Amino acid sequence: MIKKLRIRFLLVNMSLLLLTMLGVFSGIFVIMYHSEIAQSEGIIEHAFVMHESDLNNNNHNDFFIIPNISTSGESTPFGIKKPDWEKSEAFRFEASSQTGQKSLRGDTIFLKLDSNYKVFYTEYQFSELGAVDKVTVEIAANKIFESDNAAQTGIVEYDGEKFRYKYEKIEDYYAVVLLNRANEISVVKRLISTLWGIGAALLVVLLTLSFFLSKWLVAPTAQAYTSQTRFVSDAAHELKTPLTVIATNIEAVLSNPNDTVEEQKKWLVCVRDEAMRMSKLTNELLKLTKGQANKSIHTEFNLSDVVNDICINFEVLIFEKNKTLETNIKENVYINGNLDSIKQLVTILVDNAIKYSTDYAILGVILKSNKKVELVISNTGSEIPQEDIPHIFDRFYRVDSSRTKSTGGFGLGLSIAKNIADEHNAKIYCKSLNNSTSFIVEFIK
Repeated sequence: MIKKLRIRFLLVNMSLLLLTMLGVFSGIFVIMYHSEIAQSEGIIEHAFVMHESDLNNNNHNDFFIIPNISTSGESTPFGIKKPDWEKSEAFRFEASSQTGQKSLRGDTIFLKLDSNYKVFYTEYQFSELGAVDKVTVEIAANKIFESDNAAQTGIVEYDGEKFRYKYEKIEDYYAVVLLNRANEISVVKRLISTLWGIGAALLVVLLTLSFFLSKWLVAPTAQAYTSQTRFVSDAAHELKTPLTVIATNIEAVLSNPNDTVEEQKKWLVCVRDEAMRMSKLTNELLKLTKGQANKSIHTEFNLSDVVNDICINFEVLIFEKNKTLETNIKENVYINGNLDSIKQLVTILVDNAIKYSTDYAILGVILKSNKKVELVISNTGSEIPQEDIPHIFDRFYRVDSSRTKSTGGFGLGLSIAKNIADEHNAKIYCKSLNNSTSFIVEFIK
């Protein structure tokens, strides 16, 4: 069950994280993509403005003007003649050292087309983008007007080259600006690659963290589940024994129907004792359950008087068992808590010290108050094994089962004491060294 719970936690956690990452990265991509589009549209608008400015100032530093071009006579789509680059001295070329081919490099291209959509004027703005020749540019410009209702802005593609465009009708010609999308596409691709890389790395990191986190988060549930299973098993075992004894003794009584009550007294006494033992067990279980479920009313009271009274109540029993009680109780120590619960806590610890100490043992009860109130109840005798100390406050836990049965305990007393301490935000713990065992309860003032 715990393994399935961890797997379910991982699936739910990673699904939520993945959805969150998709939302965030999608938002980043949309914002960056629209920003890139806006920048491209701004460049196109700028090209229109620069063209008008250059014409007014007769300045062509930013644009390279292409006048009439010698053609080779070979036709291309839309009836455009391929230029004869060797005869066109007016162009600025850039030779590729690898291919030896000549090309014009342009960012924005300004074109003028007549009413028949024939290009008669071209300007190139130089940049560091890929080469685009004039034929490709002119054919791309013609493709804009293939439809009768051509959109004023949009995207056009020819021969692997992609452009954003905008055109305006000016008097008797069309002014068109083409923007090579190579940079825009490159930025978008880099953005996608970056987001995928960051996303994949984050998923690996988050999956690793979630794996260890699931183990940490499920640990209390696993512990509670184990504790509950053990509790049910131990409770069933504790109830099974007296029920078996009762059933056996009743069978013995029924097998002798003619005997008198006096003659069957030993069987009936055994039934009574086991019934009382079951009653005691159920009462302790109820106390344990109520202690966990209910928050009692707290008031301020004198803890010194409570501890003194309980010690006096146990003096006769301690004397009968040939044990010695030594007390060192500071007077007028007050705490805030539930009086009945604290009485039960002190009673459990003193009773435990009496039951589980050796003959002629010395029992100690110390109450002191400094920064915090500390109650120490100790007894001499055999030590509690160190490996058992972390479990002694567990329900039904017994350090020595045989000795526990001889004292009539169920292993619930210390569990009840722990619950009472927790209810009062107190700390309870055990030390067992040098043939002495001490239970310490620390109260906050």
